[in-house]
Amino acid sequence: MKRLAIFDLDGTLLDSLKDIAASCNYALQDKGMPVHTSEEYLGFIGDGVYKLSERALPAEHRDQETILEIKKLFDTYYQENYDIYTKPFDGILPMLEQLIDHNVHLAVLSNKGDTFVKQIVEEFFPQVFDIVLGQREGIPTKPDPVAVHEIMDQLQIKPEDAVYIGDSNVDIFTGKNAGIETIGVTWGYRSTEELAAAGADHLVRSPKKILSIILKKD
Repeated sequence: MKRLAIFDLDGTLLDSLKDIAASCNYALQDKGMPVHTSEEYLGFIGDGVYKLSERALPAEHRDQETILEIKKLFDTYYQENYDIYTKPFDGILPMLEQLIDHNVHLAVLSNKGDTFVKQIVEEFFPQVFDIVLGQREGIPTKPDPVAVHEIMDQLQIKPEDAVYIGDSNVDIFTGKNAGIETIGVTWGYRSTEELAAAGADHLVRSPKKILSIILKKD
């Protein structure tokens, strides 16, 4: 049985794609750039807002000044409109409640900005998670394992007692770089093939399956 479950946020706990797409399209339109469908954004997200802004721009406009302008517009709009369509995926809340009932520590690690991640998690999952971390200045983003080690150190959890759960290869690489077991969820924003190629230890199609993996007796 694991003692710590670290979750990615977007595409793993929350279905937030429509709000992310709408916010980025707002920024692109403001600068006279072409917009994208929600499906196209599946290939843009997962590495923070700077990379999202870069990928959403036409190749000929991916200079740093333009990227930062899009990022600023995105941040302003998204902070006011992040919860229009966003909601937890089906089965997430009962799964988290059962993990708490079994005294499993819960954490969130996201490449979104730290303050904003804490705000979102508190709105959708009030008083559920022990530690919530987003992107912070001076701390490398996923798949660097430094934040995973920080979480384990704070909670005094050994790598063999922890698991990282996410929907992208970035998440799987994060867990592997930290030396912990990984679970790839197939209801998120990346393909099952991507998760398998990244070397996920488990692939799950429902939150219930996460429970069976984490609560399995040694």
